Amino acid sequence: AYPLEGLLTLEAGRLVVGLIQPEEKSVVVLGLDPSDGRIVWRATVPQPTDPTLRDAEVVFDSDPKAAVLHLYFYRRKFQNRVTLRVTDGARIAEVSFNGYFWRFGTHHAGGFVLGYDSRFPGQEFDRLVVFHEATGQVAWTAPLSRRPVSPPVAIDGTVLIVDRGQLLRMELSTGKPLWKISLGGVIPQGDPPLVRGPSVAVAHKATPAAEEKQWRLSTRRLSDGGLEAQVAIGLGDLFFPSPLLSMGRFVIVG
Repeated sequence: AYPLEGLLTLEAGRLVVGLIQPEEKSVVVLGLDPSDGRIVWRATVPQPTDPTLRDAEVVFDSDPKAAVLHLYFYRRKFQNRVTLRVTDGARIAEVSFNGYFWRFGTHHAGGFVLGYDSRFPGQEFDRLVVFHEATGQVAWTAPLSRRPVSPPVAIDGTVLIVDRGQLLRMELSTGKPLWKISLGGVIPQGDPPLVRGPSVAVAHKATPAAEEKQWRLSTRRLSDGGLEAQVAIGLGDLFFPSPLLSMGRFVIVG
């Protein structure tokens, strides 16, 4: 077994840890007593049987108010979210959302689940699909230009997403556009916008030209997308292995 990336969280008095078991084709989630490391509960969730899927194609998020943990099989279109109760590990729901999920960004917020539709999941993104969390029904969709597209980020009842060098903000409940601005160039594939208080930071190329090598980091106002600051962060074919991270007054790129 090896750790499930990112699944180490303290929720409802339990230290929750995830493990991948490749031989058994399953995800094991452990609820530990944070005071002494004692295993309080253990839940096993079978992996998809599709041989084209890799063992670790599962991500998670939590809902502290409901004291639950959601596991998303992000390249699967059926039975693709399993919900566990954090206090005892009980499996309380298994839902099918007719779409795929991003590895990063927001997966659920305000009673909605955010996914996408695609002929080539993980490679192209045909449209943003927002579902009603309670029923699994589609609330609204928005067309995307396939790639490069960022994972969506939900903030204050709205959704931020970057589509081919344009940063968009829409209402979460309806998809109504609030504002749209051009960043000047495309983003690293799979890198969600980073919200920092009243601002949002995005890494992108300096121009739309295919031969462009200059990368920039822009900070913009959440209220209207107006530019606050911009700095050059590199020159060449840069690789961004993880999303932007915030640390105090700083943004970590790498």
